[in-house]
Amino acid sequence: MKISTLAITFASGIAGTAAESNCGQIPCLNFDPVDQYVDVSSATGHQFIAPGATDIRGPCPGLNAAANHGYLPRNGITTLQQSIVGLGQAFNFGTDLATALGIVAVIQAGNVIEETWSIGGPYYPSSIAGLLGGNPRGISYSHNRYEADASFARSDAYTNFGDAHSLNMAKFQHFYNLAYNDTYNISATRDHGAWNRAQSVSNNPYFFSPPFAGFVASVAHPFVVNMFSNHSAEQPNGYLDRATLKSFFGVSGPDSALVWNKGQERIPNNWYRRPSSNPYTLASGVLDTLANLRAYPDSFRVGGNTGTVNSFAGVDLGNLTGGTYNLANLVEGNNLVCFAIQAMQLSMPDAISGIVGDLATVLAWATKLLTPILTKLSCPELAGYDTSLFEKFPGSGYNPPTGKAEPFK
Repeated sequence: MKISTLAITFASGIAGTAAESNCGQIPCLNFDPVDQYVDVSSATGHQFIAPGATDIRGPCPGLNAAANHGYLPRNGITTLQQSIVGLGQAFNFGTDLATALGIVAVIQAGNVIEETWSIGGPYYPSSIAGLLGGNPRGISYSHNRYEADASFARSDAYTNFGDAHSLNMAKFQHFYNLAYNDTYNISATRDHGAWNRAQSVSNNPYFFSPPFAGFVASVAHPFVVNMFSNHSAEQPNGYLDRATLKSFFGVSGPDSALVWNKGQERIPNNWYRRPSSNPYTLASGVLDTLANLRAYPDSFRVGGNTGTVNSFAGVDLGNLTGGTYNLANLVEGNNLVCFAIQAMQLSMPDAISGIVGDLATVLAWATKLLTPILTKLSCPELAGYDTSLFEKFPGSGYNPPTGKAEPFK
């Protein structure tokens, strides 16, 4: 899966391809109602069921909706394989992207022995086997490892008492108001992402954008249009209106009085996902991120505030990676996603040393699963990775307190 930046043609003043659509940089040319229909009727077992008192929900509306419809286990605790299959069925999430994100979720917020992870807060695995030093934290409490500042519609952890999983209505309302003729496109997600980042820089003295989690935060913005758009014969590339957006985010009410209903994210009736011929893959995410960078060069930049607001300082990628990557070559080939994954892999010993007991077992498991992905991407070998460059950013070491095991409540 070789990604060429030559595939991206930028029109004057437009950050994307000439054919950019709600399917991203690679258009969806055909509509197949049988293939794309997501049947959420009771006959399929995928009807909406609100989470129970002990079920877990978290910061990602897509994961929450998938669990509420049984595409992921309804208790919010999933295995790696269940998440790969379920997200493919519900959203046509690419196998490679679902695998990469799932591996990181297991490592940073789950249980390697059982290959499980939580889409929200902590949980209690059935077998610890001496590996874990405590209960897995879940992605709600994976700050700077999986979850990051400047997210689409959640608060920065530091400015919200460690809570980065509850909906921030001001953020949601900002994007909601960007609708044009009651529809959204990827350009709107870019504008919203730039606004989110500016809000974090100007309000969060601990704002920090690490390599992997910062990449996820950046690509999660176009996810909203790429994953939640409805498709039809008339609009095979998809369209996202306000009603559909509200359904996926668990929001109700009139435009001027929106209300978040915790844990109630749902797939709408009569909804058709992306076609199987065009899954959202690692390549799709990289192309969207490159388009983001074209419009807003700071949309993915490693660095952070240095303890006061509006004090953002970037990290020199050459110094960070021993000269392997720099701002010029980061946008070439597969370098962007290679850098993000390699940085996450090399930072694991520091990130999880206080969370797991048998660190060697975790690292061996991660290496076994990540190596084929990096090999397929033809990633260059890192000459070094100097995490001491992060020490001037207090947010890089911020570890929010862990909440309840049922955080959707």
